[in-house]
Amino acid sequence: MRLACLVFGLMFVVGVRAADIYTLIGGGPVLHNSQGQIELNVKWVQQVIANKVPGAEITTFYTDGADPLPDVVAYDPSLLAKSHLTPLALVFDNYVNNMETYYNHSVANVQGTTRKELLSAELAERFKQLRSGERVTLVYNGHGAYDDDDFNRNSLKLWGRSYLNVYEFERLLASIDPDASVRYVMTQCYSGAFTRAVFKGADQGEAVLGGKRCGFTAESATRKAEGCSASLLVNDYRDYTTYFFAALDGKDRLGAKLTVSADRNGDGSVSLYEAHYYAIEQGVSTDLSRSTSEAYLEDWLPWSVRWQALPPADNIYGEVAERVARNNGMADYADSVSKLQQLRAEEDSVLSEMLGKYSDIDNQMKDLRDEVREGLVQRWPQLRYPYTDNFMALISNAKSLQQITGYLQGEERFIRLRGMQEQLDQLQAASLQQERRLTQVDKVIRYKRLSGLLVYFERQADEKARADFQTIVSCEQGGL
Repeated sequence: MRLACLVFGLMFVVGVRAADIYTLIGGGPVLHNSQGQIELNVKWVQQVIANKVPGAEITTFYTDGADPLPDVVAYDPSLLAKSHLTPLALVFDNYVNNMETYYNHSVANVQGTTRKELLSAELAERFKQLRSGERVTLVYNGHGAYDDDDFNRNSLKLWGRSYLNVYEFERLLASIDPDASVRYVMTQCYSGAFTRAVFKGADQGEAVLGGKRCGFTAESATRKAEGCSASLLVNDYRDYTTYFFAALDGKDRLGAKLTVSADRNGDGSVSLYEAHYYAIEQGVSTDLSRSTSEAYLEDWLPWSVRWQALPPADNIYGEVAERVARNNGMADYADSVSKLQQLRAEEDSVLSEMLGKYSDIDNQMKDLRDEVREGLVQRWPQLRYPYTDNFMALISNAKSLQQITGYLQGEERFIRLRGMQEQLDQLQAASLQQERRLTQVDKVIRYKRLSGLLVYFERQADEKARADFQTIVSCEQGGL
């Protein structure tokens, strides 16, 4: 359905202040999955950091580094109208690909590639040099891989189809002085698995904090993220990065001042913690984002209590739930979990109907496409085998191509095929909007549950758990 899953690049940026270290890493694993949105996000976050940390020296790792070969793909819908081959692309099932454009990235000051072996060595060396009191901020913007046997093997997809999983990521963090602060922002698909990296020895199943670590993820360990669209239009995509970094900058990616302040406590600055809750409350996307402090509460909850109803409470999580409900016209449902569950079932039913209709039309198009193609081949046998010399000679001839497109424009089956493609495009857009709507319901349900969980934790947690939770929250409450 979606061209993208979300996911972004790993960002660390080295700033001028000795105590604050940032590095930026971005891009996809291969050209066809290294969307233009990732490049635009990397550039934008560079600007946000420069705005918030004037004079910062930003070190960037991106895809293939300085290699001049194309490493970005973007989709430009205007190419369809410009291309004389669009009718044939629809018949030969290359319709989407006819919108693709490829180019080498224009990210400034790229130091090197994101290939796992090179990147890991570079980060390990940098991390070993960190000292007590220093602070490193990591933000990953790219794609993510899923492992249904072990979520700790969910991975960052790096250049050249290389992978860095949660275990390996935590081992990199383990080389950092435990008295240095580590914050990370992961915006890829299945990113929630990386909340486990706050604990040292993740590969040994330990639950001991690995120092002052915290993070924010666009999604859970099992859900895809919105983002990584190949669209060239800035306002065509929205994801966790879109809202999170807008909150930190005070302006959206188009430069417009935010209409709602992200400064919850009114101290004149926006922390990562506040940026996260701004993204939850104001973000209209499919991302059901989470923080490491939220994940800590959910992991701490005793198994015997996990399926019990926890009464919602008036705290930070309850406030977030109320705001999301109000922002999305669900205030009448917010006072009842059963009403919310019923609303969710209704919205999910609408989405299922849309997806079912999409699948039906898509299957019908396959048969119709074969019929249209056979009609073409009967008239122009050279078209039977695309990309052969005969095929290329035919479509390279302007007169022949005009005859072919003229025939298609008047062919009843092609007209139906084109109409069905338009239906699919409309259904895809509508389904995305419905997924976003469903996610808003899920947010209200989740944060109401968290509000009750926080109360239970405050009553039942031992001293160590309380201290660990506070350590994570304090880490999240730092700014850029």
